[in-house]
Amino acid sequence: MNGRKNIRLGFAGDLMLGGEAVRHALDRGLELTYPFKALLPTLASLDVLFVNLEGPLFGKQAAAMRKPLLLSNHPAVVEVLKLPKVCVCNLANNHSLDFGPEALVRTQRYLDKHGIRHIGAGRNAAEAGREVVLEQMGWRIGCLAFTGSGEGLRPVVARNGQAGCASLQDRSTAVGLVRRLRKRVDLVINMLHWGLEFHEYPSAAQVRLAHALVDAGAHVIAGHHPHALQAVETYNGALIAYSLGHLYMPPFRLANHGPVFCPRPASREFVLLRVELPGEFPRSTGCVNVVSGAVDEHFRLRPYDRIALQTFRTRLDNLGCPLRNGGYGKFWQVYRAWRRRELEAWRSWPAIEELQPANPRVLIFPNRLS
Repeated sequence: MNGRKNIRLGFAGDLMLGGEAVRHALDRGLELTYPFKALLPTLASLDVLFVNLEGPLFGKQAAAMRKPLLLSNHPAVVEVLKLPKVCVCNLANNHSLDFGPEALVRTQRYLDKHGIRHIGAGRNAAEAGREVVLEQMGWRIGCLAFTGSGEGLRPVVARNGQAGCASLQDRSTAVGLVRRLRKRVDLVINMLHWGLEFHEYPSAAQVRLAHALVDAGAHVIAGHHPHALQAVETYNGALIAYSLGHLYMPPFRLANHGPVFCPRPASREFVLLRVELPGEFPRSTGCVNVVSGAVDEHFRLRPYDRIALQTFRTRLDNLGCPLRNGGYGKFWQVYRAWRRRELEAWRSWPAIEELQPANPRVLIFPNRLS
């Protein structure tokens, strides 16, 4: 006997408790975590939750970088992160340094104070690239996190003497770190902030890299950043979620106290991937299921009912068809060209302003891309 017990893991994409949801709660005297009420039992049932914290805590406008979209989390988000037995927050993303190194360090210290693990960013390259190793339910779980760079994804990368994030640009380094970590643990988790925004499919290069990481020893790859759901693939016994979209990201104001930005309808969906592994893994297979839903007009997470969830599962399965059918590189080239045209058309259309008493200027983009 290896002493391991059955374990329940949760994987989620972008989490940002801020923006209009916080203002809505403060104006009405609500608990700041009210949006998560319907999801509390699910989160509390997890042995470990892996999630991308999109933006630091304690954001201050005066210390912000010069960029149009500045994201931060209200410190109350820790009350959500403390619901599972253990939580690991990915900080390797393009918003962790939105309010400078001081806000990053303060965020890390606050998470440490509340027993929440974090990974993927630090005061230098060595700290940013350091793995997290957990011992839970008799399992020894190793976790690595990286952020990509490219179109729509420009993180501050940690270097010697410079705070920032662990970078995915050096593929051989990432593969080598996974291979070495696998020798020390029972389970290897990779959190990757990567891909193209508003794309429902990963690039062919992402697929090749994900497969290489699995071949090196990764058991689960959890991706995020595109603000859209992408395929969940099984490859050589491992699970690859190319993009889990959002766990929670309500509308928020643009920089310099600008108008409110409302993500397109597809971005209002939330996804939580649950993976249950038996102690005898890999001799016995695990179980994978999803909890999904959407954010309602009061900024609350509302899980889908049985029929809507079945529709969601069918859509998720359909997203994986190109990966299973062969010739993915050619498929990606065609899809990428089509999607680029669609996005350019969407961005060139004028925004539609909807006047509301509580939100004097709300930008709502056309629904054509939903």
